[in-house]
Amino acid sequence: MTTSFDELDLKIIRFIEKDVESSYLELAKEAGVSVSTIYKRVQRLKSKGVIKKIVAQIDYEKLGFGVHALICVSLKPRSREGALRELMNLGYFHHLYELTGRYDYMIEVSVKNIAELREILVEKMSKIDGVLATETFLITNHIWA
Repeated sequence: MTTSFDELDLKIIRFIEKDVESSYLELAKEAGVSVSTIYKRVQRLKSKGVIKKIVAQIDYEKLGFGVHALICVSLKPRSREGALRELMNLGYFHHLYELTGRYDYMIEVSVKNIAELREILVEKMSKIDGVLATETFLITNHIWA
């Protein structure tokens, strides 16, 4: 079943993506509609699963986590589920993305320093049965869209 979405729906989505803290009143003024229209549309977008979750953008550096990285991981096909479960149990990750191409997953992490990143890679991830290879990319700047 396909649900159609109009320009107002797309405007609401873009607005929420850019500034989740803005009020329905601000969005209503910008869109030229009533607050109740915005409220109903947001509820409909949530109920249809278009808006899955509204989350905060965390500044991990202010929490003392100054090193940010993307870790690409290749897993053995036969041990994939168990290895993935063990990776998730490490608890360091913000986001986990399943990929096509040479790697199976990309994991976003923030850690205190390079020594902690090394510990994750060398002492923990490399010892998980089923992890074939990793490649790590340090994030030098985060540019919010």
